[in-house]
Amino acid sequence: MAYPFNMEVEVALPGFSVTGVPPQANPQCVINEGPQTGLPDRIIRTNQPWNVHFHWCVEVPESEPGGVWCDWMCDVYLLKLSAPGGAQLVGSERVPYNTGVPGPQNYDVVVPIAPNQVQAGMYELHTSVDILSPVIVPVILFGNGPMMKFYQL
Repeated sequence: MAYPFNMEVEVALPGFSVTGVPPQANPQCVINEGPQTGLPDRIIRTNQPWNVHFHWCVEVPESEPGGVWCDWMCDVYLLKLSAPGGAQLVGSERVPYNTGVPGPQNYDVVVPIAPNQVQAGMYELHTSVDILSPVIVPVILFGNGPMMKFYQL
């Protein structure tokens, strides 16, 4: 069964807002394993695919200048708690965004993680959504997901 968790938002632009996709109030990530094994989606076999589904909504002011290139970058990190430990980026997805489009824009992005990318062990899941742009855009979303167990049969 899917495992949702909220993301926090840091925005320092007047009139720029990031919320959840209705009916959710907050931006969310959802962990999904595939195929389902009957265990919670926080417990995953090392040889099965899984993904993190990002959901957020952006609204910019009408006066925002158009044509500025930028993209969103959705990243999925795992922090290994069992020996030898360490952090790794396990998936990324780049999503186009044009700052000149007024009104709400809903984002629904899946970051797939292929089988055999994660060794057996205990992990913490962390996610982020950054803006990639030639100018500094002070906006970030980040989530602290659950503890996860990856196991081998």
